[in-house]
Amino acid sequence: MLAKLCFLTLSIGVIGATLLSLRQQRGEAIHAMATLQRDLPLLDRRLAFAQTQVAARITPSFVHTMAVALGNLTPVGVDPLSRNPVTPAVAGTTSAKRTGASEIANIRPGTRTDDRTEPGSDSPSTPPRPTPPQR
Repeated sequence: MLAKLCFLTLSIGVIGATLLSLRQQRGEAIHAMATLQRDLPLLDRRLAFAQTQVAARITPSFVHTMAVALGNLTPVGVDPLSRNPVTPAVAGTTSAKRTGASEIANIRPGTRTDDRTEPGSDSPSTPPRPTPPQR
């Protein structure tokens, strides 16, 4: 009987200590959330200030100068003319389609990318794709 009473007393003590620990952790979490809520307007003001500084320093002519300095820029993963995804090139292969300035200059408005003709030729550079049936 004494052993049961000691076990019961110890069990209640362990449960009480666990509950106190959980209560302490909950209080710390509430304090951290309150601190973040208090500091949020200051962080928003700092972000807005940084954004205005960037906007004041970056002009369209500066972006153009940076783009020219980087050289030939092409989108990654998208054919800009057909809006179809392009499989990225694997090392050592040429499976990704690159669009150069001379190729873009040969595009006539209102034509699909597979209807383009090579310079000096009257036939399309690739056979046209069949159009899917309309539903």
